[in-house]
Amino acid sequence: MSSPPDRLKEAAYLIRFSVVGACGFVVDLSVFFGLRELGLDRGPSSAIAIWLAMSSNYCWNRLWTFSDRSRQAFWRQYIAFCLSCLLGAVVNWSTRVLLWWLFPAFFGSYELVAVAAGVGMGMGSNFRLCRLLVFRGVDGERRPEQPEPLESLNSPAVVPLHRFTFESDIEPALTASRSPGPHRRNCRTELMAKAARRQ
Repeated sequence: MSSPPDRLKEAAYLIRFSVVGACGFVVDLSVFFGLRELGLDRGPSSAIAIWLAMSSNYCWNRLWTFSDRSRQAFWRQYIAFCLSCLLGAVVNWSTRVLLWWLFPAFFGSYELVAVAAGVGMGMGSNFRLCRLLVFRGVDGERRPEQPEPLESLNSPAVVPLHRFTFESDIEPALTASRSPGPHRRNCRTELMAKAARRQ
């Protein structure tokens, strides 16, 4: 389950992505109706308009929406962006053409409605694909430090042998460890105390 800061960051990404998408929508409309005025058919006009709007969206998403995320080389990431948005572009274009084919009387007269429907259908899939596939990592992102295992907190300390000399430290300690009573229980404590004094 994501934390509140993560949800706020995702919401910020989505808002910026939507703003960029709205700008791309303006590019899409401008190119589409410009090409229609030049006499180009609806299908090719839509394809060219979608491609130019997608290129504009990539530049703004790279520079603004996901500016804090790791980036590859411009053209390599552009290709990845276009591939990730391919599904959304197909949905966008297919929605327009399908509406014009199924309801030619209405959507033939109100082409803007068909274009808006295509953009809306493609935007949701575009965001998820771009977020997960193109702009994945964060610049300078560090993995959280792993907590120390509980076993290590309860494990006995390791005393390096180079802190001792055999005659003065280890041999008496080993002798004490073989004897019954409190000397055996305090063997490890004496070794650690001597090591600390020699540091």
